[in-house]
Amino acid sequence: MFTTMFWFCVVGLVLSFVGLMTTKKVSELIAPKSESPLAIPRTIFSMLWFVGGQFICLILMLTFGLILALMT
Repeated sequence: MFTTMFWFCVVGLVLSFVGLMTTKKVSELIAPKSESPLAIPRTIFSMLWFVGGQFICLILMLTFGLILALMT
């Protein structure tokens, strides 16, 4: 009854939800704290994750939920 695909979807759903709830914290962790050669790419990546991370996690969560619903 509980196949590997079922557990893959459940784990993906849970991780997507956790990612959705912690997008701001992860963005703050990525952001540079001081000047360094990697400050500009880290700033850009931090801004992209802060803006688009919730959409990415929401899309993944809905996809895993849809696959889970279609399996049952």
